Amino acid sequence: MSELVPPTGAGPFFLDPLTADLEHGLEAVRSSTNTLVRSELARIHRNGLPVTPLMRALADEDRQAWQYL
Repeated sequence: MSELVPPTGAGPFFLDPLTADLEHGLEAVRSSTNTLVRSELARIHRNGLPVTPLMRALADEDRQAWQYL
């Protein structure tokens, strides 16, 4: 997860949905739109994180990367 949390501490918003419980939270993460994922990954990159293979895979909707996450 350190690949996705910049020094500012504000990670991608798709990883921190407001939900009532863990099950709904995980479903919200899994159903994040690619537009949101890409914009949030770009934001954290601008805030100091290098683009990593995991970030690229998430942005490309790679199933294995999302399973890993």
